[in-house]
Amino acid sequence: MYGGAAARMLFKGVILMLVVTNSANPTRRHAFFINPEIGSGVIGGIPAPYGSAPYMVAITRGLMVRTFICGGSLISTIHILTAAHCIDLIYDDGVFSDTMRVTVGTNRWMAGGQSYGISYNFTHPEYNFATLNNDIGIMVTSTEVMLSYDVQPVGLSFDFIDAGVRARVASWGSLWFKGPESEVLMELVTVTVDAEECVHVVAEVAAQLSMLAPTVDPRTMLCVFQPSERTMCTVRVTSYDYGTSELFIHAESRGRILGGVPAEDGAAPYIAAVTVGTTVRSFICAGSLFTAKHVLTVAHCISALYRNGSLINSLSITVGTNIWNSGGKTYNISGNITHPEYDPSLLKNDIGFLIVATDVSFSKNVQLIVLSYQNIGADVEAIVAGWGRVNKTKPVSSELLELEMMTVDGQQCAEEVKKEAASIRLQVPPVEPPLMLCAYHSVNHGVCNGDSGSPLIEVSTGKQIGLVSWGLPCARGTPDMFTRISAYEKWFKQTVSVDNTVTSTTTSDTKSTET
Repeated sequence: MYGGAAARMLFKGVILMLVVTNSANPTRRHAFFINPEIGSGVIGGIPAPYGSAPYMVAITRGLMVRTFICGGSLISTIHILTAAHCIDLIYDDGVFSDTMRVTVGTNRWMAGGQSYGISYNFTHPEYNFATLNNDIGIMVTSTEVMLSYDVQPVGLSFDFIDAGVRARVASWGSLWFKGPESEVLMELVTVTVDAEECVHVVAEVAAQLSMLAPTVDPRTMLCVFQPSERTMCTVRVTSYDYGTSELFIHAESRGRILGGVPAEDGAAPYIAAVTVGTTVRSFICAGSLFTAKHVLTVAHCISALYRNGSLINSLSITVGTNIWNSGGKTYNISGNITHPEYDPSLLKNDIGFLIVATDVSFSKNVQLIVLSYQNIGADVEAIVAGWGRVNKTKPVSSELLELEMMTVDGQQCAEEVKKEAASIRLQVPPVEPPLMLCAYHSVNHGVCNGDSGSPLIEVSTGKQIGLVSWGLPCARGTPDMFTRISAYEKWFKQTVSVDNTVTSTTTSDTKSTET
């Protein structure tokens, strides 16, 4: 359930990520890409006008001499969306290439723009190299990408795209078979194709060419065609609604509290649903009511609520209900306070406040949470509640779910997470016990995309001891990481006074992260 909906609801527009373009290492390509009749670039395209694709990213490797690997798209200030088979190309003997760079802000991948390092990546857990199913992944930059007129994140559409939709593809791929990569960004206007027709045509042509090609899966692949050229298969973005807590995008492509049960009405009167939209609202993440004007949540959730340097106008919270899209009372948000030392690449200091435009009215089902500043050790019983999808095919759960967990020793947690991450070839931030609290239930029980910001409550005291922050592929059998409340006692007291007013900081002088 991690912020899951954050990306889903905030990204608008359409981006088609080609999976047959931009691969630069023929020795590691799928056979489907190296057949003489199949090009690996935009064939028949034209040079893209400068600045027409400010989201475009060139992925390269090398120091003195750079080699083009593939393309990608900037979807936030630290996230680059690309194909899983592309991510495979940047590993050397199981180790992430330390010369790999991404370049933004230029139509020429070898010149201009700004380059950034990559700290780690996420490949879809069900990616199949043989069939190219779930060919999608995300790279995380070492530092935040600086946005400008020529560098902007693209909007993702999670609408189901059918046939007959005009789309534009851009690429630096080869212009002809075995030709060099284009130095200039090329673009091609194309049209989406009926799924069943695509399946039939691709199979038929592959047979004519005596070529072993993957089966087109319309659920996760979108086909496009340009008259007089050829059909191209793309990853269907609507099939993957990644959350803002990117470390939970692996095992469960739909976020939820795994193994949880419906919370009783009024069991969590402090919980707040963070949503965007007016006529149709979309769930983003969760938070807890800390004062009549402040909702405590995680910084990575707040980051997803920004567009063009400002909070989304339709941003609001709903309190007093277990059904996030029904009942309760909704309040507008006027600003935010993000911890000034929040590090999105390491998920350190992943904490912040949303400021409510008007004081929240209290009732039986709307109450403040009490924070615990006690240092929580191992074997403490706790409970977490949140909203999210209940399985891969159903929509976001409208009902609040909860799960009992047990806190885990910090050093033990750090070692287990590091070991499991290595076993699945996943680069993750280090667990820092002074700032992060670990909790665990069992295999197939845990938190996931969509739960970002959900409060972790100590059972014996009823006080909040953590906020859902990040974790490994959902409910694999390793602890989940929560922002540790006790680590921020001084910051809380410096930032928010007991009479519910902001004291030493305001939204204008406190660091706010944009996506």
